[in-house]
Amino acid sequence: MQMLKTSAYITAVLLAGALTALLVTALQAAAPTVEAWQMPDGVRVIRDVEYARVNGQPLLVDIVMPPEKFSEPRPVVIFIHGGAWRAGDRRGGMRYLLPLARAGYTGFSIDYRLTNRARFPAQLHDCKAGVRWVRAHAAEYGAAPDWIGITGTSAGAHLAALVALSGGEPATEGDVGDCLDTSSEVQALVDWFGPTDLRYLGEDPDGWQKAILHELLGGLPSEVPELAALASPITHIDAGDPPVLIIHGDADKTVPVELSRVFHEALADADVEVEYIEVERGGHAKFRNTKPDQEDLVRLMIEFFDRKRLHWASGYH
Repeated sequence: MQMLKTSAYITAVLLAGALTALLVTALQAAAPTVEAWQMPDGVRVIRDVEYARVNGQPLLVDIVMPPEKFSEPRPVVIFIHGGAWRAGDRRGGMRYLLPLARAGYTGFSIDYRLTNRARFPAQLHDCKAGVRWVRAHAAEYGAAPDWIGITGTSAGAHLAALVALSGGEPATEGDVGDCLDTSSEVQALVDWFGPTDLRYLGEDPDGWQKAILHELLGGLPSEVPELAALASPITHIDAGDPPVLIIHGDADKTVPVELSRVFHEALADADVEVEYIEVERGGHAKFRNTKPDQEDLVRLMIEFFDRKRLHWASGYH
């Protein structure tokens, strides 16, 4: 009799554990509760808004809205985070979107599937879904959907460049999200030290660089040359591309500055409007004691977006 009671108790414990596990899984798959607050200077932040869902997992966006003194509709900038396509999240966008919001822009910082969940082109498909969602829903946040700037750092800059330069290419669009009839094109790009040619490994690449590219592409560029070319922004350049600003430090040991130099030249050769800032002694995301420094560079980014937005609004597009 005691053995039956013990067996029943164990069964109940196991059943309770299984139900708890199912509940946890369900909660993890559900989108987090949307958070919103206002900063003392009037900037408003809305976090954890779902823009798409893939295989039951939500893709989220944080929205940074300017103070109410700026008249609507406000221009839009989308930020894509870095982290070697395997780490990081949308929270990293605050460093760039808060100054943009204070300058009158509505900022959207988007997540995408990392390489532990999916290989390329999933990351690009997610980002394009994010752009489509922003364009379809911008008016709900007092923003103008017609002109959209995009920026990102490192791996995020790589994805931002792909979004900007591959507009309308079927192989890059994907079918993520519910706004498939909305355009994923953007009207200006700021590339912060992004790898723009994944076919390039340099003369003596580090093992970690090979590992990261293998995770992203499912093989080294020499093993998957067509996919590596598709994943390289430089292969998508044409005269119809939007204006580009490139920012890169000449002491970057993670993403070689030579990539941005060649990227700049290729854009200029294709008659794309392009500006290039090479920061002396600037490292990878390290512009603290440089001239220009991080604050200066963010200001130059905002001024670039301002110029290109006004130029576009004047009918030059």
